Amino acid sequence: MNAIHFVFSVALIMTNALLADSKRVSFEMGVCQSLEFDIAYRLDHEGKGVPSKWNDFVTVERMQSGMVEHQLGTAKAINSFALVPGAPVIGEGPGISPDYIGHRLFLISRAENFTKNSGSGRCAILIKPKDLDSKPSRTFSYFIPEEAAKAILRTIPSFDPEAQPLAFEDLTPFEEADRKFRQAVSGGGQGSIANNSRPRGNRQVSALINWINHSAGRQIGAALTVLCFVMLPVLGLLYWRGQLKKRRN
Repeated sequence: MNAIHFVFSVALIMTNALLADSKRVSFEMGVCQSLEFDIAYRLDHEGKGVPSKWNDFVTVERMQSGMVEHQLGTAKAINSFALVPGAPVIGEGPGISPDYIGHRLFLISRAENFTKNSGSGRCAILIKPKDLDSKPSRTFSYFIPEEAAKAILRTIPSFDPEAQPLAFEDLTPFEEADRKFRQAVSGGGQGSIANNSRPRGNRQVSALINWINHSAGRQIGAALTVLCFVMLPVLGLLYWRGQLKKRRN
């Protein structure tokens, strides 16, 4: 029964994740969430402190060293964020959600973003400090409405997001790698050779990323597939086992 419960739980998580992704969260927010995961892993599993500079992020460090190629879009998205050194704890104030109170602003979009589904706002990472409640530091990523973002930024009058250091001062290597990648993909046979020369794992990851970024309709279909072919059979099996148990009794 534990195995069935596990399968059901996984299926539910998969369905929720796919349906949530079908809401077309902005690419920038996805990158923000990835950076937040970097921080959480650093705090929880590596026992390190909160990053103080861009190359403290595993993602950024690997991109700076050239280990991650043709990620021009990701580099631009990261450059659209600013780190917020020494930010005070967010307190109560007009337009500030209770969800943000007691946290420190760690990262925020340099400029206002306009999205179709979420309105105007900024991507942000908030960190709840350990010293506030004697619990481990916790990280949260949000798309904060612009009015709330401005209210939070007003509590840091000396901070100018636009003036903060960039993660990547020179995007030329990413632009060149992106150009070569696009040429290889559109080059027919040469593209096939290039694809075959890449490690299989990288090809699978690239395919998954492309599927996520460009197939919202298929994501909904996948969610329904999970529902129909995983969750419903599990529910049916649970029902059958319940009926069988009743007959034995």
